[in-house]
Amino acid sequence: MQNIAILMQGLAERIEAFVSAHPWLEPEDVFVLAYDRPVVEDLKIFKIHDPECSWAAGRNSLFEAARATGRFHGYIFMDDDVAFDEGDMRGFVGLCRANPDLFITPVVERTVIGRGVLDREFQRPLIIDDQMYYLSADLVQRSGVYPLVTDYDDISWWISGEICQQILLQHHWSECLQANRFRIANLLHRAGSEESNYTLSSLETVLEIAHGRVLQERGTPAFYSNFERHPVGWFPRRYWRLTRALRRLRARFPAHVRQPS
Repeated sequence: MQNIAILMQGLAERIEAFVSAHPWLEPEDVFVLAYDRPVVEDLKIFKIHDPECSWAAGRNSLFEAARATGRFHGYIFMDDDVAFDEGDMRGFVGLCRANPDLFITPVVERTVIGRGVLDREFQRPLIIDDQMYYLSADLVQRSGVYPLVTDYDDISWWISGEICQQILLQHHWSECLQANRFRIANLLHRAGSEESNYTLSSLETVLEIAHGRVLQERGTPAFYSNFERHPVGWFPRRYWRLTRALRRLRARFPAHVRQPS
């Protein structure tokens, strides 16, 4: 059985409730970071208390701690307020263990609103949200998406996630899977005791900075693979509409998926 680390950050009370609700998780597989107060000592899991860290820095700290153990084939990154509307945590972990070399994301409201869900059980993702996803250790190494970029945390926490999404969708799409029978809701978003945890900026600023960073590092314009937001200008917009239709067609044919035993 493949070892998978569960990496969660947010408010201590929600983290404690999650661990208590999932006693089947091995304590040594759970890594958490709390903003507001330390997680109770009774929980024998890896714990960090860091009121000042940003969202990206928090995920990086948990990732580095889990990677340092050398035990894990992959990592499930998730917010503290994720709730399953369809499927459950045990089933999602089972799917990840059955397909340990892929990137796997459930469906979120943003995916539905953006018309990123096709009528099939599995597809390639057209939209990636940061609420929760599984990322294999091998794909982390080859893609370089982790540690997340933290250069822009004082502008918006969302920029690091947008950079990660664009790299995965542009350069590793064939290894990405969206599981449409798992649907989650991010019920209490932007939790944190310090404003710096979830600093926000305008969407236009986020996309401009993220696209510029991806273009600088990877040499390809990112907006054509952004399924949700059309570019400015007559020709770019027409070209984006064409690529959007083609991506919806290609998304119907994901990598081979193994069902949990």
